[in-house]
Amino acid sequence: MPFDQKIRAIVSAQLSFFSANREFFRLYLALRLADGPATRQRRRKQTCHPQYRVRAERLADVLKAAMDRDEIRVVDPYRLAVFIIEGSTAVILERLSEDTSPSDSSDVEFIAGLVLDGVRKRSGS
Repeated sequence: MPFDQKIRAIVSAQLSFFSANREFFRLYLALRLADGPATRQRRRKQTCHPQYRVRAERLADVLKAAMDRDEIRVVDPYRLAVFIIEGSTAVILERLSEDTSPSDSSDVEFIAGLVLDGVRKRSGS
């Protein structure tokens, strides 16, 4: 599957999953975004960070493969994965607070389009 289709599929799956499981997403964010005393923050980070890291590493593998195939420009694949995950999470979080959200496909195209424009190979790169 070409990279542009992969990125759309990944974003679409994330958006669909969290849209269908709103309460899970709220719990996920509450656990991931630590607040309170330092001990509670460390405990939450130990609980959530390994799952987050695995998710980011899987996406980084997809990105690295696209870089190796010369489909996208070469950047740090793990940092790019985190950027994509966090951008998608921000849009999903916004959707949770909206009375009426854009269609899933509209938000997928918004996120994927920005990512694809950002990673497109440039002349001389």
